[in-house]
Amino acid sequence: MQVFSELRLLVVDDNPVNLLVAKRQFSCFGLNAEQADNGITALEILKERAFDVILIDLHMPGMDGYQLANMVQVLYPEIKVIIFTADILEEVRKRLRDMGIKYVLSKPFNPEEMHQLLL
Repeated sequence: MQVFSELRLLVVDDNPVNLLVAKRQFSCFGLNAEQADNGITALEILKERAFDVILIDLHMPGMDGYQLANMVQVLYPEIKVIIFTADILEEVRKRLRDMGIKYVLSKPFNPEEMHQLLL
């Protein structure tokens, strides 16, 4: 499995269990992913540090994943946005495509699928 030690990754999810599971999986890939538990915190982190990829949960209180993804696309167009969601309805996927989001990782995630997406 390819190691991604140079990849700068931010994971945004309001569920601490999801953050823990994702962090453990990323560490298997050689990644030390930063974490934020909401959209506001994520934006604060993005102001301070550069990232290559942001993994965003869709359903969060306050600023949801759609709003955060849109802001990241406008403010930081160089960052690849991956939506991390259990919501697999076609209308959700269509809305994301309409927003220009190309990458969606389903929860619970398959480690191999996550690895391929990062490649």
